[in-house]
Amino acid sequence: MSNNYASQQDLLEEISQDRQADLSNDPGRQWRVGVGDNIVATFLTPFLESTALVGYADGVVVAGTVLVPGAPGVADSITFPAPPATGVAVSVSADTEAVNLTIIQKALDAAASVIDRMLCGRYVTPITGPAQALAVLKPICVTIAKCRLFLRRDIADRYTMLYADYKEALSWLRLVATRQLQLPIGTVVTEATTQSSGVIAWSEPPVFDSTDPDSTLWFDEVRGYQ
Repeated sequence: MSNNYASQQDLLEEISQDRQADLSNDPGRQWRVGVGDNIVATFLTPFLESTALVGYADGVVVAGTVLVPGAPGVADSITFPAPPATGVAVSVSADTEAVNLTIIQKALDAAASVIDRMLCGRYVTPITGPAQALAVLKPICVTIAKCRLFLRRDIADRYTMLYADYKEALSWLRLVATRQLQLPIGTVVTEATTQSSGVIAWSEPPVFDSTDPDSTLWFDEVRGYQ
């Protein structure tokens, strides 16, 4: 999956392989993957590169489930020894090495929401093209999403360079929103029909330091990753 600005692979490529699972996965936590119908035995999971999966029916461990690895970049599946009964909640948990693509996508979608909210006073959002504009917005989206993943573990404030990149991304968005910068010359991006007076207002609460006006992540959205 992807949003208009960056894909899951774009984000994962910017995170070292040894940190991908650490930032996105909560080992042992059950993730619902479907409802039994007494027919289907294999369910797609949100996990990538798992080495072990545990299947549950209504919260109870089911013995004999089989991990079905996905193709490169595709989530793994789990096969139950028999189709779960109709109406049974089917869930799964993964090992510490798995990457949870649901969490990765939530971070990307939240980052895209930041871009849209900051640029909607100037452009019709989401911006869907042209390619030159999307190429510029991709690293902005990835930077914000990456910071949110680190914040999910309450460690974003330990990484000075990450925070500096995050602040730079927000600063660039503000300059575009207030017409001090523009998307690449030659691109045709639809301007919003209702123009602001040049003052863009943001209501994001601070995250790293309450005295820093550039510290703008939404705690409520981050809690949604938990």
